[in-house]
Amino acid sequence: MTNYPKISTTTINMLLLLALINLAYACANEKNNTPNTNETAQNVANTEKTAETIVINGTVKEIAFGKDGYTAQVATEEQGTYDALVSIVNVGGRENYQQCNVGDKVSFKGIPSNLGDAKLLTVKEILSITAANNAQNQDQDIAAKYSKISPKDYCWQTNKVIVLHTEARADSKVEGKHFAGELLQVLGTKVLENQLWVNVTYSLKVKAGYESQFADGQVMSSGSPTGWIGGDEIPEIACK
Repeated sequence: MTNYPKISTTTINMLLLLALINLAYACANEKNNTPNTNETAQNVANTEKTAETIVINGTVKEIAFGKDGYTAQVATEEQGTYDALVSIVNVGGRENYQQCNVGDKVSFKGIPSNLGDAKLLTVKEILSITAANNAQNQDQDIAAKYSKISPKDYCWQTNKVIVLHTEARADSKVEGKHFAGELLQVLGTKVLENQLWVNVTYSLKVKAGYESQFADGQVMSSGSPTGWIGGDEIPEIACK
């Protein structure tokens, strides 16, 4: 029986928000190719002007990266915790966009909303980001890089060996070990407690040139193992 990884409510919410990033980006492109663009843009601008905006100040506890931005879980002292959706489209272009990292102090202005019990903020302006003074920012950069990998890309593991977990936690169930040269799909990334985790599915095939590491040149397993790699060891993934 195949064991599927459990996904936390926080992760689901953050993935939903990342879907909104892509939707906003697609809508922006569609708007540019539709007649009466000026009229549509004016309607959107008028709607945003009438929407309530707030400012939150806090510390970034978790980040999930998407194609055109990220969702940052921001813990504030008085307003609770917000899942802040930051996208290139919503902040008005790349010149206004900044990436933050876990541990950074941030100040965001945007439109609040709710998704179940979660408090959300669609960020319209990045007021400030003060970087945390720690070496873990390297993980954030790698996570951002891996987030741009499509599941359709041809990728393989270059770590000599790494453990696959059912969840993005070191104490979660271990699905098994995987070795250099195994082909995989990258499904997503997140940084939790200053540790990088990458959601992957192994295809149980071997890249040419790595066959000698496996009996008969094949991975001796079945199915399509899906889970999380990372934690104490940074996942090393190459693509072409």
